[in-house]
Amino acid sequence: MAGRLIAKIKKTFRREGLFGTLKKAVVKVYSRILDQTPARRRAKRLKEKEDREFDRQFNVHTAGFVPLDRLGFGSSNKDHGFAHDPIDPTRFQRTVGSLKIRHEDFVFIDFGSGKGRSLLLASQLPFRKIIGVEFAPELHQIAEQNVRSFRCDGQKCKDIELVCGDAAEYALPPLPTVVYFFNPFGAEVMARVIANIRKSWAEHPREMYVVYVTPVVDELWAAADFVERVSSQKGYCSVYKARAPG
Repeated sequence: MAGRLIAKIKKTFRREGLFGTLKKAVVKVYSRILDQTPARRRAKRLKEKEDREFDRQFNVHTAGFVPLDRLGFGSSNKDHGFAHDPIDPTRFQRTVGSLKIRHEDFVFIDFGSGKGRSLLLASQLPFRKIIGVEFAPELHQIAEQNVRSFRCDGQKCKDIELVCGDAAEYALPPLPTVVYFFNPFGAEVMARVIANIRKSWAEHPREMYVVYVTPVVDELWAAADFVERVSSQKGYCSVYKARAPG
């Protein structure tokens, strides 16, 4: 345990220097202190209960907070990824479900799809197709099982594709797209993903929406020249739309 922690600190120091390492340490300590407040503990217990109820209702296993350093896979982007923590259904509906689009025309792509809960929630909307991109094989395999075992009378899209790979290298289909993020990774990977999505859009101009929940590096999307922000709730969600070509 201590050896893994020291190795992680050394990697962070090499990548971000002394100031960046100290900043991350302070943020982590502060977050852990906040997690011990009565309000946070109550909220955590409520979320865990709702997660279990979701899994029982739909015959799946999507619950559970999973830090990436507990998973055995190797990746050059592992240090830039954030822990798996499933979205709650109400929050998903307030973001993706509120888009004023004809879902049948759009592909839904979740970057950092984890165990697949967002994909299952999206399947209750009539999307043309649903794609999940996840770089952790363990989470990808759980998502595969969840897609197979999902039981929902209200499922409207059953064309669900799961991709185990790097989000920054994924080639988007040249179709109208809803791109979805639930705080999957930090600035270094997000910058590469944005560049990849911009390239796809430039080669195949089309309708495209970006739904970024818990937008910790929202400034990167705000600076992207091919999208414009259409709605924002600070710290909660930002929605962007691709600009008209020309």
